[in-house]
Amino acid sequence: MALSRGKKMALGLLVALVAAGQIPTQETLPSDPVERPNPVDLSMLLPTNPPRPIQVLFIHHSCGGQLLADHGAEDYEYAKCIFMSHVNGGDLRKRLVEAGFLVNEASYGSVIGDKTDLWDWEATFKKEMERIVDTRLNDARFNGTAANEVVVFKSCYPNNRFGEEIEHAAVVTDDALDAGVEKTLPAPALAGEAPHGEPGAEAPHGEHGAEAAHGEHAEAVAHAGAEENHAEHAVHGEASSEHGEGHGMAHEGPEEEPDLTVSNAQAALKKLLPLFAQRPKTLFIYMTAPPNAGVLAKQPLWKKLAKKAWHKWRKTPTEVDEAKAMGDRARAFNSWVADRDGWLKDYPLKNVLVFDYYDVLTDRGQSNFLTPLFANKIDNTDEHPNFDGNMSAADAFMPFINRAVQRAGLVAPQLTPAARAAEEAAKAAEEAAAKAATLAAEEAARMAALYPDGGAPSPDAGPVAEATPAAEEVPDHLLTPIERKLRHPKRPAKKQLTAGTLSGPPAAVPAPKPEP
Repeated sequence: MALSRGKKMALGLLVALVAAGQIPTQETLPSDPVERPNPVDLSMLLPTNPPRPIQVLFIHHSCGGQLLADHGAEDYEYAKCIFMSHVNGGDLRKRLVEAGFLVNEASYGSVIGDKTDLWDWEATFKKEMERIVDTRLNDARFNGTAANEVVVFKSCYPNNRFGEEIEHAAVVTDDALDAGVEKTLPAPALAGEAPHGEPGAEAPHGEHGAEAAHGEHAEAVAHAGAEENHAEHAVHGEASSEHGEGHGMAHEGPEEEPDLTVSNAQAALKKLLPLFAQRPKTLFIYMTAPPNAGVLAKQPLWKKLAKKAWHKWRKTPTEVDEAKAMGDRARAFNSWVADRDGWLKDYPLKNVLVFDYYDVLTDRGQSNFLTPLFANKIDNTDEHPNFDGNMSAADAFMPFINRAVQRAGLVAPQLTPAARAAEEAAKAAEEAAAKAATLAAEEAARMAALYPDGGAPSPDAGPVAEATPAAEEVPDHLLTPIERKLRHPKRPAKKQLTAGTLSGPPAAVPAPKPEP
């Protein structure tokens, strides 16, 4: 039966609506400027390169590997997530080597780099500290021929997916990180979602070398143009399987991971400081985890509208609300870590610092998520920062680490002119105060010896009749001129009266009487 024109139009409209409802849509999360942390002040130090080579170890997964990698058209892995080149490469390794640092790395499959979630760091540093300072590449070690003086460690973006605090959930204590806690509600489905805590959470975007052994390409990966002695000790140096004992046998973390809440994460990082205090000559740099993408996963328009209507009817938070709250919690945690009045407020040593990778990639407070400027794809769904983001981070990291090694005492500090002038002024004031205190103490000791009973004369008391017997015991040369006069009073000499000493005109002398 033929349809009327009106029915055809209605049917066509219905088909168009159904088709439109299937169109994938994506929601961008709000990006409100936020207050940034106030980090430890390093501005008094010049960002000069160190005067000697310094071994530095990076413990990371994919984002850290791409940050270190050379920027190149193709992705090439030396070992899993240890990239020689990458399309997102930030050139940080190359710049560090040029500045005099010898770069070493540990990532997936190694004892110290396989697990990098917030809960894993305590076990890593507690059980494997000696291995950490001795690591060259994954499980290849120096075997005592050198040692890492700087250790940079970071978790990846799943560790910024914070849930809400649950009143009845157990908070991580100082005694155990594996306390049983009730799990929070699932986080909203962010773009680039991956299972938290699994290697897939940071799986690299590339095909090369996923299963590469760490000695396979040893001869082909030295940096072009790097000095031979630097290349020998850098991460691309000799790495043979004979040093790979324990490869793949990563330490065990907590049997049951706590809820990823801000308070639990803070407690986990606090537990690291006593371990770092045991190695005051090693500089530990915590690199904050990169932010999550600032968009939600794509979904059909009809589903998006249905969800909004459902949440409005139930008066519950939408996915956008939940994701925004998660971003706010990520900002709160990372600001606490980086702020001088946060994680390191009561830490007395200078061997721990924070590089705020999170803040750089959020365009320094313009958002709580990965800024679109640094997003990897047109739809901003990839949490891995692009070339521009990693280059921006490398630009910030180079002066940071140059100042950090000076603050930690690994090399002599190079002060700015203003800081040097302030230091000299403070030193002069300190010396003047010390000199004044010394003089005051000497004067107090002298007066105590002169007047042991505490009866020192007042300036307005007038002359003392005679010195006390105890005062006679003090040698004359220790007395002031006034005190010597008081001890040895002299009577004024008698003056012969003459006419010149009398006031007024001299009296007339009577004439002698004539003799009869």
